[in-house]
Formats: sequence, structure tokens, C-alpha cells
Amino acid sequence: MTALQCTIVFFAALAIAVRPLLPGHESGTGLWVALCVLAAAVAWLVRMALERRARLARTGVGVPLLVLLAIAGLSTLRSDYPGGSLPVLVEWLTYGGVFWVLTNLQAPSQSHRERDDGKIRPEGRTTNSSLQTGDALRGFFLRLLWASAFAVILFGLFQQFVNLPLLRRQVAAEPERVLSELRVDWATYRSLAERARYRIYSTFRLPNGLAGFLALLIPGFLGHVLDRLRAGERGKGFVAASALWLASALACLFLTYSRGGWIAFGVGMGAFCLMLGKGTLRRHARLVGGLAAGAALAIVLLFASGRVPAHVVRGAAASYEVRVGYWRGALAMARDNFWGGVGLGTFGAHYPRYRWPQAEPAQLAHNDYLQVLAELGVFGLLAFLGVWAAGLTSALRPCLHSSSSSTLRAFRAPSLGLACVAGAIAFVLAWAVSPVLSFAGWGTEPWWRTLPKGWADAALVLVLGAGWLAFLLALGGWRPGEPGERCRKGLACGLIAFLVHSTADFGYYEPGLAFSAWAVAALGAAPRREPAEVRIGRRAAGALGGAALLLLLAGSFVLTQGIRAGVEASRAASREALAAGERSPARRAELIREALTRYQRAIEANPLDSSVRLEYGELIERLALAARDKAALRVAAALYGEAASLNRASADPHLFLARLYEHAIARGLEPRTFELAKGRPQGGRSAAWRAVLPEYRAAAELHPSSPALRLLYAEALRECGDLGAAANQAALALHYHELATRRRPENPVRLMPAQVDRAVEFLRRAGVNARR
Repeated sequence: MTALQCTIVFFAALAIAVRPLLPGHESGTGLWVALCVLAAAVAWLVRMALERRARLARTGVGVPLLVLLAIAGLSTLRSDYPGGSLPVLVEWLTYGGVFWVLTNLQAPSQSHRERDDGKIRPEGRTTNSSLQTGDALRGFFLRLLWASAFAVILFGLFQQFVNLPLLRRQVAAEPERVLSELRVDWATYRSLAERARYRIYSTFRLPNGLAGFLALLIPGFLGHVLDRLRAGERGKGFVAASALWLASALACLFLTYSRGGWIAFGVGMGAFCLMLGKGTLRRHARLVGGLAAGAALAIVLLFASGRVPAHVVRGAAASYEVRVGYWRGALAMARDNFWGGVGLGTFGAHYPRYRWPQAEPAQLAHNDYLQVLAELGVFGLLAFLGVWAAGLTSALRPCLHSSSSSTLRAFRAPSLGLACVAGAIAFVLAWAVSPVLSFAGWGTEPWWRTLPKGWADAALVLVLGAGWLAFLLALGGWRPGEPGERCRKGLACGLIAFLVHSTADFGYYEPGLAFSAWAVAALGAAPRREPAEVRIGRRAAGALGGAALLLLLAGSFVLTQGIRAGVEASRAASREALAAGERSPARRAELIREALTRYQRAIEANPLDSSVRLEYGELIERLALAARDKAALRVAAALYGEAASLNRASADPHLFLARLYEHAIARGLEPRTFELAKGRPQGGRSAAWRAVLPEYRAAAELHPSSPALRLLYAEALRECGDLGAAANQAALALHYHELATRRRPENPVRLMPAQVDRAVEFLRRAGVNARR
């Protein structure tokens, strides 16, 4: 391969290898993958410009994908929270980019069809060298994906037997430290403590994402193994590695305890068995029976040993009921925004306004189709369905019709060295940008204690990388004609499992899972017709090359700024957590100064992010209240006001402002502190408290069914002397509390017992009887 060809394959390989190793919901990690895809796409455009030949694979997915991305772009422009929409749009563009690069890499070139080893051949004919290089790229990328999945599986098992016990011990022994360092409330803490008890999630941070990832990949890998066995492959290394991969993947899938993942996997494997046919199943009856018996025995032993919590089975109805609450909110949101949606990636910001009073809080709808309908409107949903209908059709086409895979490709098979370099960089990148691949613990102890942990984390990454490489070598070299017929059927059935999983979970909104699904769709796709290929003139080629370089410069600038913002915000939060546990006043002051500087840098790098402004303002507020600094309080109020203007759908900035005003009043700092108060002052005995009311009113409009918010609003109204309105808000607080706890006593939105007592006292003073 030429240097440019090697560049295209290398960056595509790096994106595929590193994406499963990075947490999908961690700020900034997905931008590294987007940079890799951008580099591969730009290199492909430059290659076309140099060859003066524009080429486009025709899979049937391109037009609906462009329509979907255009709708997503328009939705981002009109979003109430552009800072939340833009990262999701970048992720979706990354999916489209990797699909475009992979399908075009595999598309036969006109110049290569006409030329083979310097000899002109009639169009449509192939030679032996064509057969040797036919689908080598597909096999190359699939092996990389399966090898990274193997590393994810190994880390999941390590998490089950090492990290979760360590996490449980730390959560139980130091709850206050966990709260301060992870910056979570008690409801989130209880969720963390519960999750640390049994459910593994590996690099995905959520068990549902890991389950969907495994359900996506297992059928295709099993099909690959069956193809190799049919071809006479009996090598001990290959058989042992394949058996280990399948057994470990099934164990991890079970240990996620994701019922949605289990159902999706069952549907995908059922479709795979139907595609294989009775004859194939009879020929491999031993293998199928052994896998089924082993899985059943393992499940029985886990239940018998007590390692499986009983409520995993009993909680199916409760889990479904929780999802119904999410779906009702999504349907209400879609009903009010039927044509245009609320904006890409802003479901979580708008959900409190539409939350059913008995439902729990959520950031995702747990149904991608409903979430797309709510965010993009009906036309967005139609485009989304069209994309996946076309993608599934393209993947199923070679399964239903015999197709030759012997056309000469534009590239020869990549070398094993290229795969090893991509894998090594993937692990280094995953270790450098994310703390996921490490032993449990947050490393806030003194350096002489964290140093051994750092070496242990490095050793863990090295072991996972060695497992990745060993598995890649055990699979053998890239062979002509790969993937085979059964592997292609498995890839298609993996996509079926992914689409089923998206009906009850958030497969498309889990970046690691969605990216891998698009990679599988591209590697399993079969073109409908020959690629569209046109010769272009020198001026057009120059314009194409210049546009590609401009795209590289602009895209790199945007992505690096996003990465910088995420890194600075993460480091600022870590410095703030370190300062909270620091005993030395001088060291504490130094950490606080560094945190303030890094928050400011994060805002400069990403001026659209409202969440960083809230964190920055919260830190300034605490410092200002401790020092009784009115000027600093006004800075914090200004940051909260900016966050409210950037995210018009969220109640949080208004709650932060109201809390700041209340804290200032309690310390006698109200003069000149409320210059930014919104709304015209209303009747009451305190001008300062009148500044609080508009913020609570705005927050209540955006989150009307929150009992705690209603109670806070009632207390503010009482301070202003409006006892009748205060009693009404207290009554609403008790009403929503009763609805929230009627079926789920532990609903996170419920009032605490002390809050219930306060609300009842409100009504008692107003002469209204209320039930506790």
C-alpha cells in the first residue's frame, strides 16, 4: 500500500480498535474517535483528488443517512441547548463518517477492475490475485473489532472478581468521601452502591450498554468460527481462543443482568439459527449442544451459589414499569413537538417538564425510536427508520442472494504490523484519556500511596493489551473471501439484536455501542450496484483537495477545542475534590486556584457548555460565602444566568440562582447582590426574597412535578408574606410526593421525612388538613 492508503486504513483501524475501550458517556472521549475518523475521511478525499477520480459506493444507505444527518443538523441549530446538541451531532457525524470510509474502502475500483498486474482485463473479470485480495479488508477490521471486544470482556471479568469487591468496600467504608469526590447526591450514591454489588459494565459505565455490545458481536463471531470450521480449520490455538471468547462473552452478558440485552441476544441468535437452517444445525449439533449445556450449567451454579441476586428475576415487572414512565414522558414530549422535536440530544433537559409524576428521573428515554421522535420530530424518526431499514437490507442482501466476493479491491491486505501499531496506540490512548482501565479507587491519597496503584493500573492495561494481541494472533492471518457466508449472516443478526435492544434501552445513544453497530453494518454491507465513479478535471481535483484540507483544519480545531474543554473541566473537578480533603491550608488554596483557572479555560474552549458554568459558579459561590465577598457572589450569579440562557430547557440554573440568593440573605449579603434578578418585584416584605421568586417560578415551569422544588417555592413565598400561595405550593409538593411513592416507595423524586413534616406544617398553619 502507498503511504496515503496506509494512512486511511490505519486511522480507520485505530477508530475501530479504540472505541470499545473508551467510556461512551465520558466528556471528550468520543472526540478522539471522531478525530481518527476525520483523518481517514480526509485522506480518502485527498486520494481521490490525487487520482482525479471521484468514487462512491452505492449501498442504499447513503441517501437516508444524509437526510437524517441534515435533520439532525437543523435540529441542533434550533435547539434550546446547543451545547448539549452539538456533541451528539458530532457523534452522529462520526457514525456516518466511519460507514462512508469503510464501505468505500471495500468498493471495487474501475481502475483496478481494468488493470491487474499491469495487464488490461475485460471489465467484470477477475484473476487469482483478485481472489487473494477480495475481502481481506473486511476480515482485517472485523478481527480488530473482535480483539477489542475480547479486551472489554476480560476487563469485565476482572471487574466482577476484583474491582467490584474493591468498590463495595470503599463505598461502604467511606460514603462521605465518595459523595464529595464523585460530586453526587445521596440518591446517586445509593444507585452506585447497588450497582457495585453485582452488575458488571466494563468500559461502558452502564451494564445495558455492555449487554447490547455483546449481543451485537456474538452472532457474527460465531458465524466466523463456523465458517472456519467448515473450511477445515482445526488449529488448537484458533479453537481455544474462539471457545474462550465465546464462553467469556456469554458469561459477561449474563453478569450484566440486563434483561433487555438478554432478550435482544435471544432474538438475534434465533434469527441466526433460522438463517443457518436445519442442516447446518444438525452438522454442528455437538457444538450447539455443548454451548447450550455449558451456559445452562453456569447459570444454575450461579443461582445455586447465591452470586445472582434474586431480585434480578423478580424485578422484571418493576423495570418494565419504570420504562413505561420514561416512555410516557417521551410521548408527551413528542406530542407537543411533533414536527420539529425539542432538539437533538436535549431529551434529558426537557424530560423534567414532561415527566409523569409517578415516573423516575431520566436522561434517556430507554427507547431510541421514541427518543428520536421526541428530539427530531416525525420526519427525523422516518429518516432514522429509513437508515436502519436500508442498512439491514444491505447486510441481509448477501445472506439471501449468492454474491461473488472476488472483485479486486483498491487495497491489498493490511499487514499484521499495522494492526499491532493501531492496537498499541488504542490502549495507550485509552489509558491516557480515561481512568476506566484501572483498579477501583479514585487515587486521592498522598503520592506515596497512589504510586503503587499507578504501576498496578499500568500493569493491568499491559495485560489487557497482551490479551488483545494474543487473541488477534490466534485468529490467524487475513484470508481471501472473508467474511464467509455464515459470518455475514451473523453480522446481520447482530444488527437485528442491536435494533431490538434499542426498543427498551439506549443502544443508539450509547456512543461505544452505536459506533460498533455502524462498523458492523459497513463490514456486512453489500453494494446494490457498481460504485459510482467519475473522472474529474484538474481544477475540480484541486478544489476537492483544498476542501479536504480545510475540512481537516476546521474539524481538528473544533474537536481539539472540545477535547481541551473536557480535559480542563475534568481536571478542575479533580482539583476541587482534592482540595476538599486537603489538610494543609496553603496546599488547599493552591488547588482551589488551579481549579478556578481550569474552569475558566474550559469555558473559553467550549463557550456553549452550561454544565461547566454551573460547576464553576458553585465553586465561586462557596468561596464567596465563606469570605462574605459580594463581588464574587455577583460573578457566580452571572455564571448561573449565562447557564440559564445557554440551556433554556433546564431548571437547574434557576435553582442554583435561587439557592445563591437564599444563602446570601441568610448571611446578610443581599445589598447589590440581586442586580441580575429577573422579573418585576412583587408584593412582600423583603426585596431580597422577591428576587428569589422569579427563579423558583421559572424552575417550577420547567419541572412542574418535582415535590422538593414545590416545597422550596412554598418556603420562598412564605418569606415574602404570601401564605395562601405558599400553602398551595406545599399542597402540590405533598400531592406529587404521594404520586411518586404510591407504587415505588424509593422513588428518587420523593420527599424526605423531614421535608414531608415541613409541608404538613405549612398546611396546618394555613388551616388545611393533610395526610402524611
